[in-house]
Amino acid sequence: MSGMKLLNIRQQLPRLGVQPAVMPRYETVRERGGLEIDQTAGRRALGMYPPVELSGRLAELARQAVLEGTARVAREGDRYAAIHTGEDVIVELAFESMFRPKGVALDPPPSEPPRLRYTPDRVTRHWKLGEVAYRMEQEGKVTKLWLSDYDVNRDFDLEG
Repeated sequence: MSGMKLLNIRQQLPRLGVQPAVMPRYETVRERGGLEIDQTAGRRALGMYPPVELSGRLAELARQAVLEGTARVAREGDRYAAIHTGEDVIVELAFESMFRPKGVALDPPPSEPPRLRYTPDRVTRHWKLGEVAYRMEQEGKVTKLWLSDYDVNRDFDLEG
């Protein structure tokens, strides 16, 4: 019984070369938040001022004290000049000065709560996609071609 001829082909497959050109990246950026406490109003309520404001305030208080002192001296001078009233001015002014307030006030200080401002942390995320470089090596050529006998009752008879 004669065998049948079979065509055999051997071929190299093409190769694909893959190489990452730019790696993907993931970045997380954190912007710090914070807590701001403003105690300026509370300090002012207690009489504690910033230096520039304190100097202006002291100048205004000194001006006011000079004006009040000048007015008091002028009133006392008018009383000295009024001899026709018959009052003993020196004794009366000495007596009044004993009860004049000395400028000490014991009032409880006013309280002002501090102003709070909270800024939370801010997180931003950035994805940077990667790139892939590939190269196809086209070597898919037939390298061997041959014929072999095939018998129906047996396996292949490969030559080559």
